[in-house]
Formats: sequence, C-alpha cells, structure tokens
Amino acid sequence: MRRSEVYSAISLDIASRLKNDGKINGDRYDEIKDDVDSNDFEDLFLEEYGTLGIYEGIARQISSWDNNDDYEITVCSNMTIGTVAPDYEHYFRHFHLISGDDFTFTTTDKLHECQSSVSDTMFKVIERIWAAISGNSVSKSKFWDFVTTETPDKYVIVSNYSVSTDSEKWRLYSYAHFNYVNECSHSMDSRLEFNRATKFAPQIPFTTGKPYEQFFEVYELISESHYCDDILSRFLNMYQILENMVYRRHLVELTSGNLKRNRFVRKTINTVNKAFKAENEEVPRGIRQIFLDLDAHIPISSFSQDAKDFIKREYNLTIGATCDSITIAKLVYNLRNSIVHNKATELHFSFENIDEYEDIIDVIKTIINNVEPLIINRINTYEHGETTATHPLEYTTGHLTLY
Repeated sequence: MRRSEVYSAISLDIASRLKNDGKINGDRYDEIKDDVDSNDFEDLFLEEYGTLGIYEGIARQISSWDNNDDYEITVCSNMTIGTVAPDYEHYFRHFHLISGDDFTFTTTDKLHECQSSVSDTMFKVIERIWAAISGNSVSKSKFWDFVTTETPDKYVIVSNYSVSTDSEKWRLYSYAHFNYVNECSHSMDSRLEFNRATKFAPQIPFTTGKPYEQFFEVYELISESHYCDDILSRFLNMYQILENMVYRRHLVELTSGNLKRNRFVRKTINTVNKAFKAENEEVPRGIRQIFLDLDAHIPISSFSQDAKDFIKREYNLTIGATCDSITIAKLVYNLRNSIVHNKATELHFSFENIDEYEDIIDVIKTIINNVEPLIINRINTYEHGETTATHPLEYTTGHLTLY
C-alpha cells in the first residue's frame, strides 16, 4: 500500500466525519474527494484550519505533503489493542515505536496528543496503523476514540501476530519495550535534571604550601561531574570522590612515619585489615573521619517529613530535628546503594521508577549541593589546626623507601 493510498483513506474518513458532524457541506466534501482522487494533498484542508477539532493535527500533517517520497507501506494483518493490568502498571511506559516493516507500537496517549500537532515520527506510526485498518470501520472508529479521549492505560500494536489473551498482548508490549530501550532512552523527569555546568565551588583560592600535585585522581573525577545532567549520576560522581578519599586515608596512614622492613609489613597488614572491613561500616566511618563537622553543613531542617519517613522505612535511619555526622554518612552510603544496586530485594533508583523515591529527591539535591563544596574545601584548606603532617588525605613524602 503506497503512502498516497494511506493518506487518501485518512483524508476521506476525516472529510466524511466532518460532513456527518455538520462542519462541512456536501459540496465541500466533493471538493476534498476530487483532490484526494487526484492525489493532490497539499493544502487539502486549508479552508478548515482552526475548525477541525480532534482532526486538526493529522489533517494539517496530510495537507503539508507535496506528494514527494510516495513510499510503499507494509500492510500488517492485525491491530491489537491492549490494556495494562494493575499488577504491571509499574512496568508500563509511554512511547511509540516502529521496528522493521511489520511491527508498530504506540501507547494511546500518544494518539491523544495528535489533536493539535503531530511529529513526523509519530505520523509514520499513524501511517502504519491506517495501512492496517483502512478497510475496517470499527477499527477506524476506535482510532478516533483514542485521539478524542485520553486513555493512559492502553496501547496499540500493528503486526502480523494474532493474539487474543491479555497475557499474549502484554508479551507483545514487553517485546516493544525491549526494542524501544535498545534504540532510545525514556525521557527523564524534570525533577531529576541537574545543570552539568554547576561548579563544586564558585572559586578555589590558592593555599600556600598545599600539595596540589597529590590529587590528580580526584581532579579527574571532578571533571567527570560536568558530564552529569541528572542528580543520580551527579550524586554517584560525588560518592566516588568520597570513596576515593575514604580509602586514600589508609594509604596516607600507611606511608606516615619511618617504615623499615618488618615494621612496614606489620603496619601494612594492620592497615589492610582496617580498610577491608565491611564496606557498610568502613565508608560511613571514613566519611565521618574526613569531614569532622559534616552535620553542621547539611540543613536537616529542609528535609520534609515524607523524606524522613522514607529514610526510616527504607534505610532504618532516624532523622530528627538534628542529626549526627555518622547518620548523614550512612545516608550517603545507602543512597549510593539505591542508585548502583539493582537487586530484586533492594529499592533501585532509575529514571523510570521516580514515583518510588520522589520523596527523597530534594534530599539528594541538598546533599549534592552541600557536600561538593566540602570536598573542594577539604582538599584546599587545613582544618582544626591540621598541617600537612596531620591532614588525613596528604602524603608527607612523594616516595616510600622500604629498605
């Protein structure tokens, strides 16, 4: 079936419905039909612009075609309409897809959005739907029903697969989703957006005596932060820096003092034993030791009660009117796990399940905005009477002589 034949079917159906609704008279219908019969679609519905109602977007798209690229459209045998079951709603996503010549998919809300305007890619989906339904009056009415009324829990599949049960339809939806994520990305909720140009600190003053040459691995991680345009990846980048610092402090301790022969071996074994304790204990403890007054820099008062309830329910951490540094450090570690881990037994944060962790989004942003400046400050300044010899992240020598 050629593109022009599909456009003819859609155009005559629109004109017929406009006539039945009293929006155009018989003479105007005949004019439209004559143009359609001549394959003259350019400006076909120009006289009706602004009065076409639900047909406006599709009619305008047809009227903008100049008859170029009259390609062949594969006619599939079945249009399947499915409804997502309540048990599967958390897997349901809204998108449209063309996979090859014989598989087309769209959620019906995408059809509803076509009332006023239609993208070129969405119109290709409509072309394939109409190639399959142009001779079926019932299916055409269902199509316009979806354009008229928003139905967020339904989807349409055009293919050569004959399915009837809900489970078979859901399998086809799952196949469509599989194809979609292989080709595209789901849109990111605006609540997760992060300005990648955001600096860790407005400016970094020069500190005399600071061994800036020791921190290149941290500089690389800070640089990578400017690729992060969402709070999940930005938080994870921040955490990677914190983790680097946590284990770096053990290396600093290992290289301190005059280490010779057997004493070096004993100290190495002792340091390794400390460093490789359970990660869920070691990382929060290390964050707490590096940032002694972490609690003073995180505005707990900005945490909503819903966020506090979430933290208690998911991580078994209690956030009251105040909160100590070790609890904040544990919260940072647990949030990192929720971003990184994807075990069936754990809550995983992704772009697709934002409704499951929306209560904690502002907390994630608050931690990023307040801990990133602390990272810069911890590298660039001495705190609590520190010197190079006592700073937890600075080596006292550039070489380690063992013998």
